Amino acid sequence: MDNKADKDTFIETLLQERDELYQELSKLRQIDGGALAQAEKKIAQFQKAIEEKDRLIKKLTDQLAWLRRKFWKASSEKYIPVDPAQRKIDFDGLDVLPEEEETVNAAASEIDTYKRNKPEHTKKQPVRLPLPEDLRREDEIIEPEGIDENWVRIGEEVTEQLEHKPGEIYVRRIIRHKYALKKDLQVQQELDMDCSLNKTVKIAPLPLLPLPRSNAGASLLAELIMSKYMYHLPFHRQISLFKLEGIKIPASTVNDWFAGCSDLLRALYYRLKEIVLQSDYIQIDESTVPVINHEKHRAVKAYLWVVRDVMKGLVFFYYDKGSRAQKVVIELLHNYKALYRQMAMRPIPYTRTKRVCCFLVAGHMPDENLLKP
Repeated sequence: MDNKADKDTFIETLLQERDELYQELSKLRQIDGGALAQAEKKIAQFQKAIEEKDRLIKKLTDQLAWLRRKFWKASSEKYIPVDPAQRKIDFDGLDVLPEEEETVNAAASEIDTYKRNKPEHTKKQPVRLPLPEDLRREDEIIEPEGIDENWVRIGEEVTEQLEHKPGEIYVRRIIRHKYALKKDLQVQQELDMDCSLNKTVKIAPLPLLPLPRSNAGASLLAELIMSKYMYHLPFHRQISLFKLEGIKIPASTVNDWFAGCSDLLRALYYRLKEIVLQSDYIQIDESTVPVINHEKHRAVKAYLWVVRDVMKGLVFFYYDKGSRAQKVVIELLHNYKALYRQMAMRPIPYTRTKRVCCFLVAGHMPDENLLKP
């Protein structure tokens, strides 16, 4: 009886706890306002979306594998599976007929002796394009010195140069007449002991041209450089303007002209640099410029130094492999003995100057104590 009473008591306790838990769960559901049911619903939706994406990923992976085999795997007949139902012709087991033996031997010898002849491409020499005939010509005749009645004109040599005037491009024709001695005088010179010093043919030398073996005159070169640096007109636009007038000039030719002009102006640059560094007060600053690096095959940041003579208003640029290191300034100003001003955020190291003053911020007046020797 006691065991039965204990069992009934235990069951009643469990049922009572169950009812309490159910009532507590009902209260919690009423408090959260159905948030738990919504969360379970969202979890089910997310699970369904994940399954759909897994199916899509598997489909795309299979397609990618098929495309890789299709386009990148070696596609040769030896990889084609052999069909056992395919009938074959056994050529190896057939005997060659006597009338076919001569043809087979000739074909075999032709295959053995065949040699592929690679065509030889000879490099063409660059040919200068003729100047357009519709351009106006200005003739300039140059006669050699020492010509009298004993000389006979035998021909002429013509050199054409492209020149520029405001609004016009014309051709300057330098004509040099060629003369030869008369026959009787030539025989007399051949008998002379000093015939090596006498010339039987005379022609005037060419006048001094800016670029040898080039058809660009000085005025055209000056116009190209002024248009580029004063009027900011790149070379490719100037070439397009030349094409409108019927003059075709390759870009490589214009670049060669520019390189030649830079060499000619080198002496003026050195003189300008000398004049600026003789001033008592100069300003120095470095600016970034993009420079093509042929090793990296891209544009890199380089530094171009600007040196200005404050009193005369003269400016020159200094470039040393695109560097802004201290050694660049030391090399530039190692003989400078005056006052300079640095327009930068860090001081330039001490150089062998008589009076040096560095400013960290442009526009600030220096301290009088710094200007004392």
